[in-house]
Amino acid sequence: MQQLSNRFIIIIPVFNAATLIGAAIESVMSQEFDNLGIIIRDDISTDGTPAVLHQLLGIDGVNTTYKRVGKKDICYVRNNEKLYGGGNTYHSVLHYVKNKDAVIGVVDGDDQLIDNKAAKKIYRLYEKHNMWMVWSQHQSRQLQQQGLTGYSSRLPPDEIIYSSRNYWAVSHFRTCKAWLFNKINRKDLKDPFCEAPFFRVAGDAALLYPLIELCGNQKSFFLDEVLYLYNDGLCTNEAALYPSDVSKYTQYIREVQHRYKQQSALQSKAATNMLIP
Repeated sequence: MQQLSNRFIIIIPVFNAATLIGAAIESVMSQEFDNLGIIIRDDISTDGTPAVLHQLLGIDGVNTTYKRVGKKDICYVRNNEKLYGGGNTYHSVLHYVKNKDAVIGVVDGDDQLIDNKAAKKIYRLYEKHNMWMVWSQHQSRQLQQQGLTGYSSRLPPDEIIYSSRNYWAVSHFRTCKAWLFNKINRKDLKDPFCEAPFFRVAGDAALLYPLIELCGNQKSFFLDEVLYLYNDGLCTNEAALYPSDVSKYTQYIREVQHRYKQQSALQSKAATNMLIP
């Protein structure tokens, strides 16, 4: 299995977004960051998404393809098993990323970056501040009509992070170090309500709360600059498709899912036993 060794790797999970995936890929391909890898995960789309991807990438109907386009390395994977949003990110990092010190970013297949220097701006913050997790502000399609931006913000104080999950701060453009995913217990990402390998909805939250708890305020940074267009409210958005399920799963993540101890900046990356008993 070939793996990407780039310094910055952007994962594009997509399901049934044939009319939007082209803009998502183009927004990543246009990034002014040379050492960039792109992982495109088609989560068994049933519309025209596979055909669009094959045409855009210049490939035949294969399940896994590696290409170099310009200065960008691309890994295309069409899943054999449904992994859902968060599962695609987690599985990609563990199986297709060789450089565990790489910065991992996520651009959903129905969204896009709206700043061609987004990767460069984010990466500079990792280098300057020695961060493990960095996210930016975004433009919410729904809030745009009200003259507002997005839902991202700074984290609350650490005492709130480790006592409650009744907050939401990390939305888009979200990034973190690849090695952090190895600190998350795979069992915490399995769907608690059905026989699915990963959360069917709210999978991003299932990943992000543990990542936030591992980093805390000491090792995370919020860039209050709009870099990303979040197409919430569209028919491809899970909150619009499955509102009651999203509410149920989010409540489970906040109240039942294991919480994680902060990994001190003085500890080694190899530290273990991160789960609170």
